[in-house]
Amino acid sequence: MAKGASIVIVGAQREEEAILREQIEDLGEILGVEPDPHKAYELIKRRAPNVVVLFLDHDPHTILQISGQLQHINGCAPMIVSRDRDPDKILQAMRSGAKDFAYLEQGNTDVRRAILNIAITPKATPQPGERGTVVAVFSCKGGSGATTIATGLAGALLPEGGAAKGEVVLLDLDFQMGDVLIFLDIASRYTWRDLINNLHRLDEDLLHQSLTLHPCGLHVVAQSDALEEADDIEAAGVAKTIALLRRHFKYVVIDGLRDFSETALLVLDMADRILLTMTQDLPALKNANRCLTVLRDLGYGRDKLKLVLNRHQKRGQLDVDAIADALGMPVDGMVSNDFPTVIKAVNEGTLLSEAAPRARVTKDIVDLVPLVRQAEEPTEQPRRRGLFRRG
Repeated sequence: MAKGASIVIVGAQREEEAILREQIEDLGEILGVEPDPHKAYELIKRRAPNVVVLFLDHDPHTILQISGQLQHINGCAPMIVSRDRDPDKILQAMRSGAKDFAYLEQGNTDVRRAILNIAITPKATPQPGERGTVVAVFSCKGGSGATTIATGLAGALLPEGGAAKGEVVLLDLDFQMGDVLIFLDIASRYTWRDLINNLHRLDEDLLHQSLTLHPCGLHVVAQSDALEEADDIEAAGVAKTIALLRRHFKYVVIDGLRDFSETALLVLDMADRILLTMTQDLPALKNANRCLTVLRDLGYGRDKLKLVLNRHQKRGQLDVDAIADALGMPVDGMVSNDFPTVIKAVNEGTLLSEAAPRARVTKDIVDLVPLVRQAEEPTEQPRRRGLFRRG
């Protein structure tokens, strides 16, 4: 669709306007330009564009306000543009309701990529509930079985006997030692770096072709064996990839989160639901308490945080009530300890639902699905501090 775009540019001065025109003028009609954001809203209402390019840098506060207001104008998609590659700005943009974020540089095509991505979707602005649900599976301690939970949950979210395209994508954010590909016995067609570097070229068909597909219909993004590329993967690129995927998939399930790196913080903030996985032992309880302290400081509440006890045993070292009391939150889900069944599925490269559909561990993971689907109900997000500001 590129040529169907009708565009208004807001907040850009002469130099920025010239760069924007060079990148996007052939994608549609530029209906107007307003350098002063305070005067822009009336122009937008009068001209009724389907894309509003908001240049952030000169007056960030007003630009973010406009982005939020545009959510209430049907068929008008705000996108925020900046010369700054600060991940916190991407976070602010997405929270404000922007459809996409792009870097403005001479000779760069990121703004063009963003408008083309907006054009992929029939509706310019998603209504509440139309964005895909992002579920982050966070391991409170190494060896807690987070990948078992993530792969099993992703499989449980697939429709029974229906078309899987656009349903579930599973992301492995452990770029060096991730296990998702091993669990599913598949080889990645493209690495994370490949996907990030080509976002601007991807329409819906090319996007699906760029993802690894498991025979069950589950789509996967993982780094494969190209470990030397891991250091080149930037947090901002991961965030933009997730933002794109959630517009094309009903569920985005994320594995490989085990720390509070810049990438992890950005992803956790984008998530609609965070499943904290732990086991029934004191080291896991200690780490879970540390993780919850950080997550609560970030402003995440019970609506977003869900505690999952993996490898549960009735006579475990710690009982469920003791864990709930120590952490100050109930255990939302329990997955039975069944190592033989889990390792059988891993060795076969199949989902638990295929390898052992009647097993207790499989049914326990299926029982986690309502925790995810509750996140599809829109809730008011609390105001949080910028995650990347120090001090």
